[in-house]
Amino acid sequence: MLMFCAGPKHMSLEEIAAQATVFNSTVYVGGISSVTTEEHFRQKFGSFGIITDIRIFADKGYAFVKYRTHEQASYAIWKCNGSDLVGTNIKVRHLSEHHQIFLCMNGCVGYGCCH
Repeated sequence: MLMFCAGPKHMSLEEIAAQATVFNSTVYVGGISSVTTEEHFRQKFGSFGIITDIRIFADKGYAFVKYRTHEQASYAIWKCNGSDLVGTNIKVRHLSEHHQIFLCMNGCVGYGCCH
C-alpha cells in the first residue's frame, strides 16, 4: 500500500529549506508509533527523494530519515509535517544540532559527521 503525505503547509518550501544549512539532509520525524517500521518510512518518505539511511527509535517516539540532498529533505518536511504515519500525527523537521551530535556518537546519519 502506497502512503502519501498531506500535512499542513504553514511555511513555504523556501522557508523550510532556509531553516537548516545546505549540508543538512536529515529529517527528524517525531511522534511515531512503537510499531512503525523501516518499510513504513520508505513508503511514506520515499517519493520525495533518495533515502540513504533510516534510524528508528520507536521506543522513544522518533526517527531520522537521511536523504541524498538538502532539497529532498526540505521537500519531505514541507509535504509530511502534521500528516499521519501508522495512525499517529507526526512532526517533521530538519535534524537539530543536538540530534546530529547524538547520531554521530552512535553511528553517522547526520550532516557533517563521520567523514
